[in-house]
Formats: sequence, C-alpha cells, structure tokens
Amino acid sequence: MTGKTKVLTIFFSVFGIIVLLVILSSTLFSVKSISVNWQSTKSVLNSVLDEEIISTSNIKSGTSVFLVSKTKAKNFLEKKYPYIKILNIETKFPNKIIIHAVERNEVFAFQKDDEYFITDSDLKVLKVESGEYVSSNNNPIKVENTYDQDVQVGDFLKVHQNFDALKMLENSFYQNYDADKQFYYLVDMLAYFNSVSVSDEKLLIKYVDGVNIAIYNPTVNQQKKLAMALYMIDNELDANDKKTGTISIITKDGKIVGSYKQ
Repeated sequence: MTGKTKVLTIFFSVFGIIVLLVILSSTLFSVKSISVNWQSTKSVLNSVLDEEIISTSNIKSGTSVFLVSKTKAKNFLEKKYPYIKILNIETKFPNKIIIHAVERNEVFAFQKDDEYFITDSDLKVLKVESGEYVSSNNNPIKVENTYDQDVQVGDFLKVHQNFDALKMLENSFYQNYDADKQFYYLVDMLAYFNSVSVSDEKLLIKYVDGVNIAIYNPTVNQQKKLAMALYMIDNELDANDKKTGTISIITKDGKIVGSYKQ
C-alpha cells in the first residue's frame, strides 16, 4: 500500500465516522412516533392500553432510530405480557417505530400433577390452572400426557421432538376451512377435538362425538391427512360410527389412505 493510498484510506474512514455521528445525532432520525399495530383481535389483552405496551418496550422518544434495540424491546414485552407475540418491530424512516403484534390463543392444556399448563400452538405457557379439567368449545384441548418440568408462565415447554406434530395441528386444522371462516378457526378446533396425545408414531385425536382419529407419521402431509379424516367423519360415518372406533390415516404407496375400524 502506497503512502497516497494510506492517506485516502484514513481520510475516507474518518469521513465515514463523521457521517455516522452526524446521522446518529441528527434530530431527523430521532424517534418521534411509537405505535402498536394489532394484527389480531384482542381478548385477554383487551384491557392493556397501547401506551402501556409502548412504555414496557422501553423504546424512548428522542432516541436515534438506529440505536433502538428491537430484540430487547421484544423480550421486555413478551416477558411482561405472556399473551403477546411480537411479530416484528418496524422502523419507518425517518422517525417512526411500529410494533406489530398479535394475541396468542389458548390451544393446548398439558397436565402436571393436579395442574394444567395452558399454552398456545408454540407451546408457550400462558397461564396455569388447577383442579379438574375437561375440554369444551371455549377452552384449550387437553393433551393426555403428564410432564414433570419446572416451568413458569411465560416459558416454553421443552417437549420431545414428536411434539412438532402437535404444534402443527392448529395450522393444519385452519387449512381445512374457507378463508371466510378465519375468525371461527380456533373455536371450531376446540369444539371438534376433546383431547390429543402423541406417541412415537402417531397423533391421536379424540373427536367430540367419541371417534378417534389416528394420524400416522403426522409431521408429513398432516394437513391432507387431517382433511381426509374430517371428510370421512362428515361423509362416510353414520351417527353410531361417530361415537366409537378409530379412523386411521396412513401413507401407502405414496397415497394418503384412510380406514375405519370399530
């Protein structure tokens, strides 16, 4: 490197630092507006004001948008409010911050002794309930397994990898309905399924009328397999068959095949 090249390198380095300092100190890029964009309806969080969420995020007005710690803000919010899920925190130049959020839905109830961990489909513990528990159309689906984990509200359950199939269940069920029914997706699933359990080879769902749905190899084509099971219930089983027996869904010769047995 020649002397002239060294001088140019130093010059542009110093110039770059000066430009960076000017940008960071410029009021043009200081946070002037912080808002919350809810991308779902709110129920549990309905009483939480956006102003409280903004305060909890610890994003301060007047801070350079380049210095806002989005990861810390997300962690602050999701720790204080277990039901909130931060999709992303957007910087809208020159000086706006938008917090995009949804409310987590209560989907599963995992038993531990005489308590139940109520989780969403990500298996985040939203709350803990004690006593007897029966699934209905307005509370989570009971997961028929017992766990000895030491977890608290806000933690994620650390379960066997086979529970990937369980975490897929909510989306799988959603995809079997028309887009016009989006608001009723979760209620529909809770109304149809009384309980679920997971083994090494299958996802076993207790249908509301009594019949069991056994989905084998459930992390592969789960949506199509579940769709076939629901089709069989609606179109191939009579009222008595829906009360007992098992629908088995497997993959055979590359095709999804369903069968019913008392």
